[in-house]
Amino acid sequence: PANWVTVAPLDSDDRMIACVEEPLAAEGSPRRVEIYADQARAHQKPKEYLNKSTLLDEICQGAQPFDVGGEDLTIAGAPVLRIEGRETGQNDDGQTEVHMPVMAVCAILPDQAAITVVIRHEPDVDPEDSAVLDAVAASISETGK
Repeated sequence: PANWVTVAPLDSDDRMIACVEEPLAAEGSPRRVEIYADQARAHQKPKEYLNKSTLLDEICQGAQPFDVGGEDLTIAGAPVLRIEGRETGQNDDGQTEVHMPVMAVCAILPDQAAITVVIRHEPDVDPEDSAVLDAVAASISETGK
């Protein structure tokens, strides 16, 4: 996204190929977009790839992952699986709160490249964040094509 800056990854995952963050807003934490590239096994679907690799746990960082479909979004023409990471906790009044600090989309390209795009925003990803995630995912194309 325009005006975002490249930042050092939070960890040393070799699959991460890009990590950008928006400049810190006056309130709240900055949004962060991470892009991962890996090689899936033959005929793996995005859900199977995420479940068998360690990437899903790393993306969600303790939040419970939920498959929320993929709508009509594609990455380089391949359909995506959309995942939301949700956390349940209690506020100061003892009320249960649900937060969704992470959202991701994953696609397996015809050459079995597994591409995963993640957006993080504490405490909750919002519709604007979802639009940024979709725009980044839609802008990805296969190398050399």
